[in-house]
Amino acid sequence: MIDQKQSNTISKVFGFIFIAFGIGILCLGIPFLFVENRNEFENIIMILAISSGILMLLGAYQTIKNANKKDKALEHYQNQIFAELYKTDSPKQTNVPSNIENNQTKDAEVYKPDLLYKWNYNDIEWKMMRRDERKRRIREGIWVSLLVAFLGGFVFGKSGNISYWLGFLFSLGVGILISFLKVVLSNNMFSPQGINTIVFTTNALLINGKFKTIQDNQIHLDYLKPINEHNHQYLEFSIEWQTRKGGSNDQLRIYVPEKYHLEMQAILDYYCSKGVRIET
Repeated sequence: MIDQKQSNTISKVFGFIFIAFGIGILCLGIPFLFVENRNEFENIIMILAISSGILMLLGAYQTIKNANKKDKALEHYQNQIFAELYKTDSPKQTNVPSNIENNQTKDAEVYKPDLLYKWNYNDIEWKMMRRDERKRRIREGIWVSLLVAFLGGFVFGKSGNISYWLGFLFSLGVGILISFLKVVLSNNMFSPQGINTIVFTTNALLINGKFKTIQDNQIHLDYLKPINEHNHQYLEFSIEWQTRKGGSNDQLRIYVPEKYHLEMQAILDYYCSKGVRIET
């Protein structure tokens, strides 16, 4: 679970990595242009290297360009949110802008927020929410790691290259690493500050100032779910997004202090009116 700034930074890093690879591949293909009497194999290598290098550079440029655009949009969005928060300490429910309602947010000029509510937490409440979220991530990580291990062992075993148990152990290590990173990122998202707050907007959460997108042109808010666990009320946000290998999803649970139970219901009603599924 990473915030939007971290996501943009990662995209830029991958973009620069692709640039390095693209230049390297071009350096392999360009010298063939100056070779006289090239054979068929050399022509194929030249065409593949040059075309691959160019496509990789174009993709890297587009990735970095999109990340920079998102950074500008994010800065613009946050500035508007903070400006609204300075006006009032208890933002009220408002109508969602048409650009957000239609999932067509493109750039900073149209990336405009509406505030719903701002919740303040004391140190005990915040530490409890952080602890419970960490425990949930660990439990989730155990099952995910075991599932990845069993599937990996089966796939590697069927391939015949390595044994089932070697594939199982390798896949288990990958699953544990992914789960560990999720726990670390979750802890970072809920790191405490002097004044702990969560701000609910029409398409994002600000968790102690960290921007977590829940709805835009790439991320879809799948459902909201009120959860009562150990006599504590939580509100679960489930978000979905597309990757190159298909859809992916993640859940984020927000502790709801008793004083905000009515506002939680208002948030549920708001998103339900926008077509978001409410699970019970």
